[in-house]
Amino acid sequence: MNKLILASIFFTTLTLTACDKKTENNASSETEVSKQKVTLSKNVNADIKHDLGIIDEISAKKAEEALKFQPEVSKAVQNNNKAELKAIVEKMETYVDQFNDDLDKLPLKSTEGLSVKEKLKDANKLGLDLAEEGIKEKPDSKEINELQDKAIKLQHEILTEVQDLKKRTDTKS
Repeated sequence: MNKLILASIFFTTLTLTACDKKTENNASSETEVSKQKVTLSKNVNADIKHDLGIIDEISAKKAEEALKFQPEVSKAVQNNNKAELKAIVEKMETYVDQFNDDLDKLPLKSTEGLSVKEKLKDANKLGLDLAEEGIKEKPDSKEINELQDKAIKLQHEILTEVQDLKKRTDTKS
């Protein structure tokens, strides 16, 4: 297994966490989202600030948890231990499911906050998909590159959106 690919998987996962593999519950999640859309504000600075604050809080907490994967991944990569890597990816799946559940439970007030939340969930899923592809017996380098490109693009979108929202709400306070 290519150490560069594994390092990239770990880096991408951690990076995406700082800024979903959840299929069984997508229907209820979509219902939650559509219920929220009815009651969410748009362009209300106080609501946007609230949402960014609670999203930042949960993201920071989850980033700390993600750092715990680093020594495990490094050790497994050094030893080229596929069983350990598979176990780590399974832990990552649990982590991503919990993170996305926590995001879904946030009491958001704005459509802008909802947008950021949904992009974070998509980023979590991409990170997990990348990890799963990387531990396959014969990883598809084209698929890995595509997933990495999507992850980088989405990460940039999230960062830009959050920065723009913070700038807008700070200047219009």
